[in-house]
Amino acid sequence: MVLVLPVLLGAAGLALDTSNLLTHRDAAQNAADLAAMSATLDLPGSPTSAQTTAQRIATANKHPNGTAGIGVIVTTPYLGDSTQIEVKVNDTVNIMFMRMFGFRQVVVSARAVATSGRGLDAVYAGGGCSGGSTGGISWNASGTNITGPIHSNGTLAMTTSGSTITGPLEYVCPPPSVTSAGGSVPAPKQVSARSAGVTPSYSDLTSHCSSTFAGNLTITASMTQYWTSPGQLKSQFICASGSITLSTTASGAVTFVAGTTFNISGSGSTLSPASGSGNVLAYANGTGGSFMTGSGGTWTGIVAAPNGSLTMNSSGTWFVNGSVMANQVSINGAGLNLNASAISAPKPMLMQ
Repeated sequence: MVLVLPVLLGAAGLALDTSNLLTHRDAAQNAADLAAMSATLDLPGSPTSAQTTAQRIATANKHPNGTAGIGVIVTTPYLGDSTQIEVKVNDTVNIMFMRMFGFRQVVVSARAVATSGRGLDAVYAGGGCSGGSTGGISWNASGTNITGPIHSNGTLAMTTSGSTITGPLEYVCPPPSVTSAGGSVPAPKQVSARSAGVTPSYSDLTSHCSSTFAGNLTITASMTQYWTSPGQLKSQFICASGSITLSTTASGAVTFVAGTTFNISGSGSTLSPASGSGNVLAYANGTGGSFMTGSGGTWTGIVAAPNGSLTMNSSGTWFVNGSVMANQVSINGAGLNLNASAISAPKPMLMQ
């Protein structure tokens, strides 16, 4: 018993100290989560107010910065994104039973990153200014009406006439080349690179696929698994490991998920996203070029080719209610009406 008793006491002490540390860790995480989420209400417009809000909420949840060994560090913009905020909470916990092993205090840490869910860009180009990430926006379209921001992390080249763009019109890599006649096009503004308001996830979208076509898929009228009647698509995720091609007038609530690229066209089509897609109408996961061509009709949703290029060719009067995003975006033709505010923007959420 004399030999075993110290071991039993040590084990009991370790259990009690571990339980105490886990309790403090959970409390710190709750404080960080609540502080980060509350602070997003001030973003992206007022980062200073967001920092103040985060500290206030952390204090209200018994984690005041600089008191009793507690430290609260708030960072916004986070990773250059003005819609994101990071909150770190460090709590110094006194050790009781484990002091016999030389431990007097242990710092437990918690971290949360939240986003305000910035509104969608009408057009977003990723990429950068040099190397393999170079991308941008190439615009040679007239008579267009664009509601929402246009942002390029790369270059911006625009030639247009009779177009109205609410803006802002943003670029990262100088010099921009913008020529417009008639209409209303804002002056381009150089800004820092940032992420898109929302980044659809290929893995999340493919998890909704009831089946995936192996290889390149060309959807024809004879493929009854995709149609309820001539011209009417079934409500579903249409997925392929390769490319997806649809070149006929069609209507329906569908989401196209391509492993490489897509080429979707149709005069007078009425297309909207399938349920559960997060407002994604079409997604290309490859590095090649994808195309969308419209003449008349109304298309709704997010169209994304984040690793490749996306070309939109418009004629007649084409309504697109949503957002266009890719590494390189090209807009051609006439009569495009693109409205990013027509679909709901992402909501504030915890990211990490």
